[in-house]
Amino acid sequence: MGGILITLFLNYYYLSIKQDVLLCLFITFTFLIGLMSDLKKINSVSLRFLLQCALVLFFVNFINIKINYTRIDIFDQWLNISLINIFFVSFCLLVLKNGSNFIDGINGLTIGYFLLIFLIIFLNLNHLEYDKNLSENFIIILFIILLLNLKGILYLGDSGSYTIGLFTGIFL
Repeated sequence: MGGILITLFLNYYYLSIKQDVLLCLFITFTFLIGLMSDLKKINSVSLRFLLQCALVLFFVNFINIKINYTRIDIFDQWLNISLINIFFVSFCLLVLKNGSNFIDGINGLTIGYFLLIFLIIFLNLNHLEYDKNLSENFIIILFIILLLNLKGILYLGDSGSYTIGLFTGIFL
């Protein structure tokens, strides 16, 4: 249920407010891969990872998600090469998605981790330009899901972990 709530919120926000259909598709397909895993329709870890790799590579290229600056001069020079940037961003998103799924075994751990990240951003980085409205609403959603998760009412599952990890990577 947690993954469904997060996906519905993000799709509503990106369709109705930002009107970004590609990002909605990216979030939805990521959610669906996780949902198929949760429902035991995709039992093969290799197949699930292959689907994730293909999806992330495709959308990173078409949405044009890039990392432009790392403060490591030699690495920044490599990131100026488009193909290297695409593979590096894809690698980062895959690590974040799957890493968030790995820590989801204990109630509240994944949600609490991402809630802290968004709280730190919201409370400490006011001088940066980012979508504060989205951040504030996402904090509220995560807090509600955390309370329900700690009471055992709903869980993130693979679908929620993948979605929250992917969104955080794109947001950051």
